[in-house]
Parts: sequence; C-alpha cells; structure tokens
Amino acid sequence: MKKIVLFVVLLLTGCANIPLATMLEMRSFDQNSFVQLNPEVIRTKIQLDEPVKIDLDSAELSLAINSSKGVRLFQFPLELVSEQNIAPEEGFIFTTPGKTEYTLKLSAEAIRSFEETQHVVASDAGSEFDITVRTGFDDLPDHIDEIRLSIFLLLNEQRGYITLFEDAELAINRDGE
Repeated sequence: MKKIVLFVVLLLTGCANIPLATMLEMRSFDQNSFVQLNPEVIRTKIQLDEPVKIDLDSAELSLAINSSKGVRLFQFPLELVSEQNIAPEEGFIFTTPGKTEYTLKLSAEAIRSFEETQHVVASDAGSEFDITVRTGFDDLPDHIDEIRLSIFLLLNEQRGYITLFEDAELAINRDGE
C-alpha cells in the first residue's frame, strides 16, 4: 500500500499560504479563543479529486504549542463522520472532475486529550500555536502525479467552516517510495 503524507498547516499566528478571508477570520483567535473551543464540535472536511482516497487510519489533527516551556506537539486522531461523492461539473470551457469529500471529527480519545491540552494552554500565558491537518493517501494510483484538494476546518458552529485551501494542487513526489 502506497502512502504519501499530506501536511496542511494553519498557522494561527498568521500565514501567507492561507486565504485572506481565513487570515481575517483568525486574526482575533488567541489563547482564550483556543481554551473556549468545544472539541466535540471540531471538524475538518477534505475534498479530493477522484480516484484519490485518503488513508483514514493516518488522519489526525496536530497542535504545536510554542510557549515559555518550549515547543510541544500534541496529536489528535480523527475519525470519519461521512464520505460523500460530489459529481463532476461540466461547463462551457472547463469540466471539473468528480470529488470525494470526507468529513472527520476528533475521536473520543482525542476529545479527552484536547481538553487536557486546553488546560495546559490556559495555564501558560503567551502561547502561540499551529494547527495541522494530516493524512496519507490510500492506494494512490501510479498514473497520478498531482492531486487537487480542498481543506476546511470547523472550530465554531456559529461561524461555520474556515477554508484552509481550496482547489490546491499538490505535486506527488514518489522518490521516497
């Protein structure tokens, strides 16, 4: 089974690779905002052009905390909520391929760990953090040399999903296989 790891980073302290609307949405996100998150609400959506599938066993949300105590990394396994096929769209000029959309949430174990992490963050003023969505691809066909994907993150039900990447193109490097 071929697995290629995908790292998608949302730097909560600012990042030039995320959409402007996301940067504006996250500009007021701070330590207090993180502590107030409900981990049972957190979701991520990953959309991939067919026939690419994600490796659900490797899907996780990671959190790197940079504080007065140094840098610490926390990993939170994700589990599948739903998998949906999105039909191709035909236009006058372009046709978009079909997609598969995965909606993932924190596992029960991850929710407990996330809550513990919130207590750590609450007790350490001046923390900066990076949230990372990470997954591998399951049985990536040999003819695929590029993947188009979109990733969305839900931290708050009232605000809805934040777009991390939309229709980003990833070149596949098979040198490590």
